Amino acid sequence: MSYTARQTSNSARKVDVHHHLVPDVWKEEITKIALGPEEIPPLNWTLEGSESFMKKAGLTTTIFSLTTPGVTKFDLVTARRVARAVNEYSAELREKNPGKFGFFATLPSLHDDIYGAVEEARYALTTLKAEGVIVFTHYGPENHYLGHPSFRPLWKLLDDLKAIAFVHPCPPRDKATFPDTLLPHVTEYPHETTRSAVDLIFSNTRRDHPSIKFILSHAGGTLPYLAGRVSFMEIFPSSPNKKGHEEIYQEIQSFYYDLAMSGHPNTLRTLLGFVPEDHILFGSDYPYALEPGIRRMNDNWEEFPLYQQTRDMINFENAEKILPMFQKS
Repeated sequence: MSYTARQTSNSARKVDVHHHLVPDVWKEEITKIALGPEEIPPLNWTLEGSESFMKKAGLTTTIFSLTTPGVTKFDLVTARRVARAVNEYSAELREKNPGKFGFFATLPSLHDDIYGAVEEARYALTTLKAEGVIVFTHYGPENHYLGHPSFRPLWKLLDDLKAIAFVHPCPPRDKATFPDTLLPHVTEYPHETTRSAVDLIFSNTRRDHPSIKFILSHAGGTLPYLAGRVSFMEIFPSSPNKKGHEEIYQEIQSFYYDLAMSGHPNTLRTLLGFVPEDHILFGSDYPYALEPGIRRMNDNWEEFPLYQQTRDMINFENAEKILPMFQKS
């Protein structure tokens, strides 16, 4: 069945929380840097292309974010300048199209410039009225996942503001070990999300900052599938934190999960069998997933047997409950 034909069976509204933009100010800087073979080069994105995709996919609201590596490859001064420019550009799109666009703010590297990251988050959330911030699964050459203690100033701010942290995977640090037969963004991105989420749990970052709404990309990677295995970490003497399995389950279920590139029935059955229905959000991963892949995943999602009430929750109701743009002042 064609992509267009499926529109009639969609929910009345659909909010896409995983949708990337490629502003010129970022593209100009990132093309000056030699990216590794494991990293996806910037695409020739246009706002008109996003709007056309929204129409075909039946999207009513899109939340923009800048994908990996964001501004983390730049020197400190350039990173701060470009992050600010991307955020102000995104806010301008939102102001010109109220209700249609929102954005998760771009931040300087949490490893190289935690002060700059905190200040940009504060500015974006309080002045530009961003929907939240995007963070990557790890930062720095030491492979610091999101539970690293040096990142706590950011979590403190986001917890105080009851903000959203959209967690997006980035390429694994040890790229040289991957053969040409593997695409890191296909096979490794899900594991990176899982590692960072588990680190948030066992570092007590999730427990200590209960007001942050963490959104995990791509149905949480492999986390729903591995949840039972993760819960058994308490039995090992070397476990970093003796959490009980019920507490671990509760913290895994406290995350939000988007459906970007996760519409396959096997993925959906695992996710819906473990994660509360009100913690699942629609996402497309446009434009990086490419439209044929998005079309296939979204057709699978629309054909997956669900009560319409549940489908509506995932397509728009859950997002509208947590995104600031939908809250009445």
